[in-house]
Amino acid sequence: MTGRWTVTIAVLFVFCSLVGAQDAMPFLKSLSEKWDKTQTFRMKATITMTMKGEGMEMKMSMPMEMTFQKPNKFRMTMEMANPADPKGAKIKQVVVSDGKHMFIEMAPMKQTMKMPMPEKGKMPPGMGSGMPGMDPMGLGSAFTKERLKTIKSAKFVGKEKIGGRLCRIMRLVTQDGLAMDFWMDGETPRQIKVEMTGLQFGGMPKGPGPSPVGKGGSMTVVMTMHEFVRDPKLPANFFAYSPPPGFTVVEAPQPGVPGPAPGPGGPAPVPPPGSPPAPPGQ
Repeated sequence: MTGRWTVTIAVLFVFCSLVGAQDAMPFLKSLSEKWDKTQTFRMKATITMTMKGEGMEMKMSMPMEMTFQKPNKFRMTMEMANPADPKGAKIKQVVVSDGKHMFIEMAPMKQTMKMPMPEKGKMPPGMGSGMPGMDPMGLGSAFTKERLKTIKSAKFVGKEKIGGRLCRIMRLVTQDGLAMDFWMDGETPRQIKVEMTGLQFGGMPKGPGPSPVGKGGSMTVVMTMHEFVRDPKLPANFFAYSPPPGFTVVEAPQPGVPGPAPGPGGPAPVPPPGSPPAPPGQ
């Protein structure tokens, strides 16, 4: 009798596991058809970043607004703590692409960094590619047919309420092993969560310095949507950029091209949009 119960429980466990993790690929393919037809979207969200590793833990949260238009135009505004201010005063960072160039406002230095913008599909080198909330191009192509080619698996793994709306949690795993969770309200994403461990930072720039979290650390980025609108009406000059009064526009150094040294008389180093302040001692 005990053996029968053991077999029955095992069968029920396997059945529940299969039911609990439904294949989301058919839904993803259907969604991609509509996403490909979407030309513009506007969103408001809060980005929360948590970094742990090597004796440190840091958490920061920042509101963000972004409007994206295919193939490569966007206007993004974030409010974040000023890493140069010990009191943590808030500063507003504005990043704009007019389709030909990207402009990054650096308020503490009263500078706007200008750099060429790739035609489509990716951000300029080192500009937060792959990071939720820091990669407008990635968000703009989140569910396109082209992006589907990079997905290894897609499953619905549960349900949870976000902002009073019951959402299905869709977990995507890319070909290179990065897992991303999307809280889907019908066909609208309400929350995105990405967790990176060790030195894999989803496309963040790799330089001679140490990883922000070290080999044993992790970084979790959660973006919670407060508003998501497809194909809003926009003014004709919405993506045109004009620097604020008192700001100087400087050309960003290009890879392989000598440029002015950082510091007095030259442009400051270019941080990825929305970069967290460096951990103490790094």
